[in-house]
Amino acid sequence: MTIVMKQTIAAGEFKSKCLGLLEEVRQQRKEITITKRGKLRA
Repeated sequence: MTIVMKQTIAAGEFKSKCLGLLEEVRQQRKEITITKRGKLRA
């Protein structure tokens, strides 16, 4: 069984924590959604 952890983060916060978050994604198979002003952008 695979457990996927989901997290939503603002674009500005992602910019300041990018490398650490990418490492979390790699190690923990974590899913992160990046939003701009609280809205998902394509």
